[in-house]
Amino acid sequence: MKTIYFVRHGDKVIDIGNVGLTEVGKKQAENTANFFKKKSIDYLLSSPYKRTAETANIISSNIHIPVIFDERLKERMFFGEIPNINYQQYISLCAKSSIHRDYILPNGVSSYLVGKRVTELVDEIINSNHTNIVIVSHLGTIADYIRNIFSKRILREQQPEFVKTFDLKLASITAIAYTNLNARILTLGSTLHLDKF
Repeated sequence: MKTIYFVRHGDKVIDIGNVGLTEVGKKQAENTANFFKKKSIDYLLSSPYKRTAETANIISSNIHIPVIFDERLKERMFFGEIPNINYQQYISLCAKSSIHRDYILPNGVSSYLVGKRVTELVDEIINSNHTNIVIVSHLGTIADYIRNIFSKRILREQQPEFVKTFDLKLASITAIAYTNLNARILTLGSTLHLDKF
């Protein structure tokens, strides 16, 4: 059995461009790292964006596993790539692409294609020798993947609100166990680790 822990990055600075974590986000990443100290993690991947890289680097320094950056973990669209839109317009475009999964964002890709990109990465991991893996990425990227591989019924059983909002809290952990070709959700968007430390 393999377990992949999908971590949404911590709280980020709200600004145009490749923003990093706030002080709250750094604390969230520290708490997340403490959770993983007990998990025998043997592989750590991250989106290359600054907020995910900072989250992953904090985890890495606590569990002593190097971070591998993978372009397939990037978001559907990067805020700041499209001129003349504000943050609320960016969020509206992302929401539209979450509802209409084949909608291709300006300068971006569709929700479905991001999920497919991550599925290819996960397939590589499943065929590797790694058994306990952490992947640090973005809300949309994680949600797109789990929506590609699990039915609405399964997702509703895990977290009824998720199928309405497609939201996962900042620094949340979604754990999925893989046995042969079967995937099973262990936790969906859990933040219990943030309260324990």
